[in-house]
Amino acid sequence: MRSLSFDAIDPCIRLPHLFEVQGSDPLPPRAAYDYRIMYIYGGQGKVIIDEVEYDAAKGRLFYWKPGTVYALEADSGEKLDIFGINFDFTQAGSAIHYPIPPDHIALFNAGNITETIDFTDFPVLNDTLVLDNMQSMETTLLDMEKEYTLRKKFYRHRIRGLFLMLLGDLARHATSTYTDQDMLMHKVDQILQYIRDHYDEPLTNRQIGEQFNFHPVYINRLLVRYTGTPLHQYLIQCRISRALNLMQHSGCSVTEAALESGFQDVNSFSKCFKKRLGISPKHYLAAARRNGN
Repeated sequence: MRSLSFDAIDPCIRLPHLFEVQGSDPLPPRAAYDYRIMYIYGGQGKVIIDEVEYDAAKGRLFYWKPGTVYALEADSGEKLDIFGINFDFTQAGSAIHYPIPPDHIALFNAGNITETIDFTDFPVLNDTLVLDNMQSMETTLLDMEKEYTLRKKFYRHRIRGLFLMLLGDLARHATSTYTDQDMLMHKVDQILQYIRDHYDEPLTNRQIGEQFNFHPVYINRLLVRYTGTPLHQYLIQCRISRALNLMQHSGCSVTEAALESGFQDVNSFSKCFKKRLGISPKHYLAAARRNGN
């Protein structure tokens, strides 16, 4: 067993893939020689890990160590869509770059395990992990599969980068002080996405609160906790970012940038812009055009 800190992870990803388990063809108990992450993409069934049975609920993510006995079963007449990742946390076994198939438990040889890691600063990874409401990871998972399938130049580097980003999200969820039942982290992701999608509309704290069935004050507390920024200030930052993009690349005027990015008038836009960037939008636009941006 090798001791490792979370910051020292240098992953070897052997296989990111989306696969099906049919109700008529379950995967019997087996064990893998490297680490596994399994994300339930869709369908109905169950995941059995060391004789503990879990519902295969959409958005549920499972993580386990090499040598762990597991089985995957779809309900009768159904199928399970599962995204799986076969990996090591280090490059020690990278000479084996091809996917290592699991073995039936009667044939499993523990001597062939690629590595076993003891995390000194993140012990949750030393045991089986089950996390709910992980839908925010789907884009990253699908991007990993796309890179693996297309195999363009530097695809392994991109997969490793995406995997490290996924581990960061996993760590945040696993160490959250909130319960899975509250689903607060997932709600915050939805709120932030809603703001980014509707920044050019006359949004208010009350309107966003009604959209997500939360009191406006409570939503504000959530955003401060997760982003460090009150809701109103987060919205202003989204609008200014959009205005910056418009002034750099579209050739629009300051007034056009202000109105298209959701500000009610150019005066309030100029005040917010200068407060955050230390320069007026008029002078910024002149500099952008002078530099050919």
